[in-house]
Amino acid sequence: MEFPSFEQYSSISTETSLQCFCRKIAIKYKEFIQIVPYYHELCTSDLISDDFITELYNTYVQTWINSTQSDFYNIAAFQFNTLRRLCELTRETTENNLEIFLQTEFIHSQLIARESLQIQISSLLTDFIQSISKAFLRTLTFIQNITAQNLFMTGGSVTSVSPTLKTDDYEENPIGYQGITYHFLDNSSCTCSSSTSTICMGLATIENETLPGFQTGCYMFSALLKSTLEVFYDQTFIDDLSNSSINFQKLNSSVSNQTIEQLLGGMLISQWKKETFFDKYYSQCSPDTCQYTITKRNDFLFILTSLIGLFGGLSSAYHIIAPLVVNKLWAIMLTLQKRKKTVTTPWVHTANNPTSIADRLRNIIRTTKQLVIKLNLFNSIPPSEDQNIVRQQRIITWIYLILLTSSMIIIVIYSSVQPHTVHFTKDSPSSKDFIELYAKYPLTLSCPCSNSAIDLYFLTKLIPEYHEICSSQFVSSDWINLQFVRSESEMLSTSDIRYHFEYFFQIISTLCQMSTQTVEDSLQSLYRTKFITTEALDVQSFEIQINLIIEQFQRTTPESFQRILNLLKTTFDINQFIVPTNSLFRIDLISSAKIVLIPNGFLWKRPVNNSLSSNVIYTKENCFSTSSIECYQNIFLYENETQFIIPGMYQSWFPLHSILMSTLECLYDEICFGKIKRITNSTSTVLKNISILKSSNNQYDQIDSLAKNLFIQSWINESYFGSYYNQCNPLMCQYTIETRLSLIYIITTIIGLVGGIN
Repeated sequence: MEFPSFEQYSSISTETSLQCFCRKIAIKYKEFIQIVPYYHELCTSDLISDDFITELYNTYVQTWINSTQSDFYNIAAFQFNTLRRLCELTRETTENNLEIFLQTEFIHSQLIARESLQIQISSLLTDFIQSISKAFLRTLTFIQNITAQNLFMTGGSVTSVSPTLKTDDYEENPIGYQGITYHFLDNSSCTCSSSTSTICMGLATIENETLPGFQTGCYMFSALLKSTLEVFYDQTFIDDLSNSSINFQKLNSSVSNQTIEQLLGGMLISQWKKETFFDKYYSQCSPDTCQYTITKRNDFLFILTSLIGLFGGLSSAYHIIAPLVVNKLWAIMLTLQKRKKTVTTPWVHTANNPTSIADRLRNIIRTTKQLVIKLNLFNSIPPSEDQNIVRQQRIITWIYLILLTSSMIIIVIYSSVQPHTVHFTKDSPSSKDFIELYAKYPLTLSCPCSNSAIDLYFLTKLIPEYHEICSSQFVSSDWINLQFVRSESEMLSTSDIRYHFEYFFQIISTLCQMSTQTVEDSLQSLYRTKFITTEALDVQSFEIQINLIIEQFQRTTPESFQRILNLLKTTFDINQFIVPTNSLFRIDLISSAKIVLIPNGFLWKRPVNNSLSSNVIYTKENCFSTSSIECYQNIFLYENETQFIIPGMYQSWFPLHSILMSTLECLYDEICFGKIKRITNSTSTVLKNISILKSSNNQYDQIDSLAKNLFIQSWINESYFGSYYNQCNPLMCQYTIETRLSLIYIITTIIGLVGGIN
């Protein structure tokens, strides 16, 4: 059926063998899909309005001096302003990704049936929605975790660390800030540190009463992610909270016990409207032909025409054969009949001269010559007595025989010399059949795929092998929270390994987790990518194309992670966040003991040629956090008034910077590792099961280099040609062979020629 209308297609759509070939094989999703997000009611509610946030901020200004540590008013204005920004950010992210998705093309050479299209698009939209939320929440959580684990001093209300006040102008070894300890109404408590910064939290309070679902802790955003909005479904509570003439409406139509993190996992979208319009898809596909097979008995007209053709062919053949057979057979029968009637006579010996071979040959030639001269294939019935007519019939016979013989000779010579192209078709070929055919006919074999767009999930499997640090005990909570032997009054300087230890390994653990999650999410996205082939590829071509896709994936996947990492480093530098290693809080005795915040300026080691190699000569210079030079100094282990340099570990303005420029070489060194173990609490069980890392070629690589490669050391790549071929599912294979014509073909051609000339 050529150029079928939608109505015509609908009438034959139930045929199982139906195939319709699209004139337009690449169709944008926006042409036949409608997808509309409906956002959580929070994002259109009064709770994120300017008036409501202003009311909360005014209350904060009035009460913060006399407020308790877990007071809701200390964080309320900041938290709801954050919720407003999250609504804006999720909407913008969703709309941008949705626009990109709708511009993406759906590629298929054949029309997909209505039910199959609905299933494919539904699965595709589900994957698309999940991929947006995963990437968004992964990035947001990573930024928050790194920020919190750097122990930045927060604004608004100091909720994480409190500064240590010094009276000296400068300190060679400044003292780290102390983490704030939280005490909650349920008698639980926790102290803010790098390892607890995102989990140290409890229920906020109003007038010494807990606020159901709403958390507070070291960092407001971490607490917000674990909070619910359940109290904001209570109109009385909102009225009491605002204490305003403005009527702020409660939430009422959504699930109340979901955390903000769970809501962000759905991009703050309560539901999606998804519709697929098959008629629009059909219109865009615009098939030029549809074909299907029907099995049925031959009708009367076909049988009649076949019989007529058969009788015509037999009639022509019998017209030539019958006279020859009858004439010869009749002559033989007459001869036999005469012999039976012959009377037997006595035998009389007569001496005859023997006939020579030469005479016999002359007799045969003479007889043959007479037969040829008298041969008449066109003798009239009854035979004519007119010699002129007989002569004409014999001349026609000779001409006929000459033409026939010449034609036969020409056909035999031409057919024997001229190559002939023969087309072959193999129906429903298996992968083994395809491989064998391709080995024999690589240039002419063509096997069109019935499914030209195949998910890479069926074609390949990628397994990353990570750096051993990410699966070692060094990133476990037991190791990160390891206790060191020191007196209670001893203050740790920021250059002491005991001060750096916790956040050093905590941030490495976070980087490993983020790397693993990035790779897993990227692999899921890769596996949903379509591999487009209109015809079945041979094994070598398939592997080449798959390897190119994988190489591109391995090159581009770390880039998104690198961008986030570089963005964090740049943000920290530009905003000059306050951490113990880049600032001092000094009591200015001259100015009536006024507390002054000054940049931490002391002698830092900056290696020549910007190299961290232990063999280079270091110079000392006065380096401030506002400097454009990236400065750092060694980290030491102080023991019995001696100091031991921890090889590969450095201190910089921010903990993240310090870790990225450091190496893991101490964890490969028995001496260095032994010194660290010696100053730890020997009763810790983790020390019994931990050992140094196995020696490797990258033990001196900076952690920055490892992180930028997602801590991946190598990849295991497996591709599945058999699975690809089964998904491609060619219904037939066609190939051509150039060969000489067979003897049977030559004979049948000659017979056909004789029939034609006759």
